[in-house]
Amino acid sequence: MVSEIAGVKPGMTCVDFGSGTGLFAMPMAEAVGAKGTVYAVDNSPDMLAWIRNLNPPRQLKLVQAEVTASGLPDNCADICLCAFILHEVDDPGRIINEVQRVLKPGAKVVVIEWNMTVDKGPPKAIRISREKVTQLFTKAGLEFGEYREWSANHSLMTGRKAGVKGG
Repeated sequence: MVSEIAGVKPGMTCVDFGSGTGLFAMPMAEAVGAKGTVYAVDNSPDMLAWIRNLNPPRQLKLVQAEVTASGLPDNCADICLCAFILHEVDDPGRIINEVQRVLKPGAKVVVIEWNMTVDKGPPKAIRISREKVTQLFTKAGLEFGEYREWSANHSLMTGRKAGVKGG
């Protein structure tokens, strides 16, 4: 479903920051097809081993790295996904800087975070609000195009790179 919402198409290059068990990376890899690439970036060797045990397609590349310093080339991604990761780090702005670095000009970033009002999920005290995410991305020179409810349990924000703002 994230592939449909994000607009993943064959031949694209996508990055799944904090990929975990590959919940989103695997469907994105299918969507980009044999001529595309999906980078599953996670700092946990256990999470990457989990994905490896799923026998992923060859276009899914596993990258063991911190989400704030992926080691991926500049301007390589058509779409970056940050699913349930911004609330997990001390400084979410560092992830956003990394996203901005790897996005191609005009590319898309998709942020999925826990809805602030849903009882399921991490403690509400550590969740990151839509307003805070918007502030962080605006500070980095990125703007969101829309905000939608992902499901009863999650929210989805998508946006397009707007370029660094002057000032």
